[in-house]
Amino acid sequence: MEIPIIIILLLVLAIIISLIFFVFYLKNKIDHFSNLFFGNKNLIEGIKAQEVEYSETPKSLSGLDSVLTPKINKDFPNINISELKSSAENAILEYYHSLNDHKLHKISHMTTKLTNKIQEDIDSNKDTYSSIKIHRTVLNSYDNKKGLCKITLQTGLEYYKNHDNNKTKIQDRINTEFIYIYDEKQGNISLNCPNCGAPIKELGIKACPYCQTGIVEMFSQTWQIDDIYHK
Repeated sequence: MEIPIIIILLLVLAIIISLIFFVFYLKNKIDHFSNLFFGNKNLIEGIKAQEVEYSETPKSLSGLDSVLTPKINKDFPNINISELKSSAENAILEYYHSLNDHKLHKISHMTTKLTNKIQEDIDSNKDTYSSIKIHRTVLNSYDNKKGLCKITLQTGLEYYKNHDNNKTKIQDRINTEFIYIYDEKQGNISLNCPNCGAPIKELGIKACPYCQTGIVEMFSQTWQIDDIYHK
């Protein structure tokens, strides 16, 4: 028995009407979701607006200045926290300049460990960075144990990252670790000559073995930058 053509047409029409209602229902759900999370009924425009807002909003920092400053000042009465923060910010800027120039820039009081790490980053880097702007720097952590002190500073910054001719604004957060060795038994961490950058691997020496620059108790009196990393 053949099905009348009118019934087939009605079934097709019913399916089309159901699809239309489903599409409208789905669209309303997407619009509601987009409006709820992005403040815009157009999902694509909402996502783009969110990306712009994300690129313009500085990242939050885990600052513990009020807690850590008294502890650090108790152990090191002569330390200047503001100068330490400036050193961290300058080191970060020189790090990015090194990546741009494919050449290691001089960073004061940098350990051999960090020197090698930055050189590795330079060798593998294919991007360039511009309009680098530091927002602020805070104390993030402080450890004092087994003859080695470590202060970690956290810096918020922004820059433009250029990759394959695509320029993207980035909000970033970078940690800088400073170490202070007050027990010579911890001398396994190599430091560098402040003049020529050559590694200083022996405790107690009075001059750099390469350039003969005088070194006065470098291991026991100088904070060294031991690491810079994204957080």
